[in-house]
Amino acid sequence: MKGLFIVATFAVVLCAGCSKPDAAKTIVGKWVVSDAFKKKHASVQPQGFMDGFALTFWYDFKADKTFAGAMSSGTYTITDNAVSIKTTKFMDKDAPGVEMKGELGADGKTLTLQPPTKGILPAEIDSGIEMSKEAAK
Repeated sequence: MKGLFIVATFAVVLCAGCSKPDAAKTIVGKWVVSDAFKKKHASVQPQGFMDGFALTFWYDFKADKTFAGAMSSGTYTITDNAVSIKTTKFMDKDAPGVEMKGELGADGKTLTLQPPTKGILPAEIDSGIEMSKEAAK
């Protein structure tokens, strides 16, 4: 019986390290277009598009469920790994509440956001933009 207790305790300790990250805490911070995504899509036309796009496509998610980006701000929700961001301000003006959906990777290291409207971005990146959390400075 004692041996079973030891095995069970060992299994619990092992599994504790295997649990997935808390998505609500993991998303907090500044997310930018990932280097891998920029590299993969460097040839998107017009030339230099990805560099300019990456400078303006970032989001800083706060613990109070608000976000700020290069050109927009608003609120977000996260359920499991599904993320929904709703813009309330665009370029400091009230916005109609454009909503963008996304998914936080199971490891908490990637965030893929879907454009709010298909066709507004070049076809190569219209199926989702992969982001990574900016390293602490």
